[in-house]
Amino acid sequence: MESGRAAELEGILDDQAAYEDALATIEDGFSRRLCAVRTRIVAMEDGIGALRRLGLERKVRFLRVLGGRPVTCHDVRQAAGDARDAGELLVADNTLATSFGCQATRLGAHIAYEELDHVVQREGSNLMAISVSRDAVQAVTDLGRRLKGIRRPTAAEVVELATGLEDFDERRRAAFDCAQVVAYYLLCHPKVAHVYYPGLPHDPSFAVASSIIRNGFGSCVDFELDLTDTGSMARVLESAREVLDPWAPGGDGVEFLRLAQGEKDPLHALVRLRCGHAKPLPFVSKLERVLATA
Repeated sequence: MESGRAAELEGILDDQAAYEDALATIEDGFSRRLCAVRTRIVAMEDGIGALRRLGLERKVRFLRVLGGRPVTCHDVRQAAGDARDAGELLVADNTLATSFGCQATRLGAHIAYEELDHVVQREGSNLMAISVSRDAVQAVTDLGRRLKGIRRPTAAEVVELATGLEDFDERRRAAFDCAQVVAYYLLCHPKVAHVYYPGLPHDPSFAVASSIIRNGFGSCVDFELDLTDTGSMARVLESAREVLDPWAPGGDGVEFLRLAQGEKDPLHALVRLRCGHAKPLPFVSKLERVLATA
């Protein structure tokens, strides 16, 4: 990092005005990404908890832009229209899609929130961005005051965010590209029964994702894994912990999660890969080692 930039970031820790300026710059950046009128960076354990603190009186309809089991891309435009017809507010969880991948408030969401672990490259940061549209400001009395009532990040957390955002777009693009390669690799794997990824033409949400997600189709790939025996899943997870490095700087930036394992068929599991910024071919080689333990 250049000495001038390092000094600037160091100043955030010691100077309240520098802290406020840096935080305002980060929030303005998210607002521009999402075409929102206002963004507030807050420190909360989860998005639902943060929204409860807003005390919204009107009925609220929740939507994950990318989510569910298996992963699906949901139509923000359609959901926004349905919410308005019903006199409700649409709140979109943009965590998996990220501000790099989806302009949720431009597409009609009244409020969009995004957990920011992927920005700071640290699990459990409890940092999130809450962005609101012009319609939300008009519909919710004193929304600005309510947003100010939620705990703000510390100066050290603002430094983390500012540092993480410097190469955030580059890392997200790499993650989206990696997921696309991994999805096609898994389609050909003999132990994989089915692959769910919005970027595959046969995926049920491909058409929606093509109009909702920008710069690719997201970083999340789900797949059904056939297991050799009842101990296979434990071996797979242990291998993933040893081979894949999710959060370390320069690491793979990937999460390998067991979503479900059939009670009637314990030799069948639904697995999720949240791909990071690893180069696709070396990462596929590592993934091959993990799946070999199944």
